[in-house]
This record gives sequence, structure tokens and C-alpha cells, in this order.
Amino acid sequence: MRLLTLIVPLILLVVMATPAEAASKVAVVDMAKIIREHPRHNVVEDAFRKASQAAEDAAKAGRTELEALKKKIDAMLDNEPGRPLREKQYQEKLNRVKFNFEWARQVAVREYARGLESLYRAVRSQVMAYAKEQGIDLVLHETDPSLPMKPQNPDDYELKRLLRPVIYADARINITDQVLARVKAQR
Repeated sequence: MRLLTLIVPLILLVVMATPAEAASKVAVVDMAKIIREHPRHNVVEDAFRKASQAAEDAAKAGRTELEALKKKIDAMLDNEPGRPLREKQYQEKLNRVKFNFEWARQVAVREYARGLESLYRAVRSQVMAYAKEQGIDLVLHETDPSLPMKPQNPDDYELKRLLRPVIYADARINITDQVLARVKAQR
């Protein structure tokens, strides 16, 4: 009993001497909105459009050449000696046009993804800097809740649900506009 009377005041002393932990500051941010409105976003989009258009133009030019070659082949008799060689040339050209188009599209998509990743990293660093300056301990991504999910199938629904981790957040803790202002100011 005597030990208990000594331990209880000691515990109370320790508890009272320990400062209460301050509540963590939490914020939400719409990264997609900031990326869409980032000054470099249009540069990334334009580069992708130009690369995609260049791939389309090259494919169109190739199809024009193929049509001309096809007309020559169609004008030949079935047993004409040069026809098999022309048919082989046509098939090789067709394969080359298809390959070059697909390759150019893959390169365009890869560069587009790199550009978006670069934007994401730049925006993320701005969010981190702002959060540190404001003493915010945790920042969660919040998608604009007014945007409908529009799932196409059950798997799509699950993915879209997972991409919306914040169910509710008071507008007072949303730092999207503040970070966006920082990003635009750093042009």
C-alpha cells in the first residue's frame, strides 16, 4: 500500500510534467487541378499533340505511297513477272508504315508521361514546401468531389474509388488555391 501511495504521485508528476502533444495539422490538396493549371502543363500537352500529329502525318504520307504502289500492282496482270516483287515491296512498305507509326506514338506517349511526372514532382515539392512553412504535418490528395466517377465496369469503379481517398474535408483545410498561387508566381 505504501508503495502504491508513492507510485501514484510519481505517475501524476510525470504525466503533468509531459507537455501534451499538439494536435497534428492536416490539409488536403487537389494535385490534379494544380497540375492542369500549372504554367508548364500546356507545354507538355502541346509537345504531345505535335508528336502525335507528326506520327499521323508520317503515316498518312506512307499510306499515300502505298495507294500508289497498290494501283501499280492492280494494273499488272496476275502472272506478270514483276508482280510478286511489287507485292513484296507493298507488304514491306505497309509493315514499315505501321511500325513507324506505332513507334512514334509510343515515343510520344512515353515523353508525355515523363512530362507529367516532372510536373507532378514540381507540384509535390511546392506542396511540401508550403506544408512545412505552415506547420502542416499531413497533406492528403483530394479529388474534386463534384466530379462524377463515371465507372465503365466494376474494376474501373474500384480504381476510381481508390483514387479518392478523402471522403470529406472541410474547405478550410484545402490548400489547393494557396499552392496554385505559389506555382503560378514562380513562372
